[in-house]
Amino acid sequence: MSYSIETRQLGRDFAGQRAVDAIDLRVPEGSVFGFLGPNGAGKTTTIRMLLGLVRPSRGSIRINGLDLLRQREQALNGVGAIVETPALYPNLSGRDMLELAALALDCDRKAIPELLDLLQLSEAADRRIGHYSLGMRQRLALARSLLGRPRLLILDEPTNGLDPAGIADMRRLIRELPERFGATILMSSHLLSEIEQTAEHCALIHRGRLVFQGRIESLKSCVPPTLVVDSLAPDRVEAVLSELGWTTRTCASEVRARVDLDAWELAALNRRLVAQGCAVSGLRMERPTLESVFLDQTRLADASAPLADEAQASRVSA
Repeated sequence: MSYSIETRQLGRDFAGQRAVDAIDLRVPEGSVFGFLGPNGAGKTTTIRMLLGLVRPSRGSIRINGLDLLRQREQALNGVGAIVETPALYPNLSGRDMLELAALALDCDRKAIPELLDLLQLSEAADRRIGHYSLGMRQRLALARSLLGRPRLLILDEPTNGLDPAGIADMRRLIRELPERFGATILMSSHLLSEIEQTAEHCALIHRGRLVFQGRIESLKSCVPPTLVVDSLAPDRVEAVLSELGWTTRTCASEVRARVDLDAWELAALNRRLVAQGCAVSGLRMERPTLESVFLDQTRLADASAPLADEAQASRVSA
């Protein structure tokens, strides 16, 4: 497999403290890759190192096959980025902003109308940026980052501050980019649902170390589904599930157990509960979300050694 980003034992210290510790990050070429982690986990420091804005204390970085530390200019030539709040000139029009950026980057200006159309900015192209909404400014920043058709696009919190409609627009655009531009997308976000709906691969960083990287479905398989039984007699339900050897957790009329059952097994369980006098009003399997797995894996990382990749995740889930 080819990787757009590949790091080896990447680390960065600040005042003697390890902000990023021995990260081996691998971002598959042509993927939309989510970069997740709590605030202060090391996401922004890692992104700044990938963009050459912060020099690593140790380790190596390869961008599109080029050594960033030794071939900085060539490596970054194929990279576009939005980091934190994009700097835009409020007195310029959107079109003028892109014209200026194309001149600075020595890019072909013929791509500007296509980008304005793709980012749904054609009608507002000649309005001053100061009159743009936050969502429009984010889309303009994305258009600017796509000038020169970069092979790699790094987006730091691209939906930050957007309303639901703006988030949906940005999500749609990001999903389209690999096919339309042949670009690999690395995006960080604190909105886990956005990563879940946009990316296929992800990495989870916690306290400066990788907890997981691989396909999102593999990460979600680390946590088994939960059986949820709604009953007016939760004590009786608990007793039946305990007889089956399942550990339960009860809140009001809802009894939960970490077990995976198919439709036939659910039907058999329902018959057993009814036969033993449990008034069951609901019975379902609750599949883990990325948010629930994220919380579970960060707790696991606090208690034990981190998971490094899909192979280790499979062994844990087994």
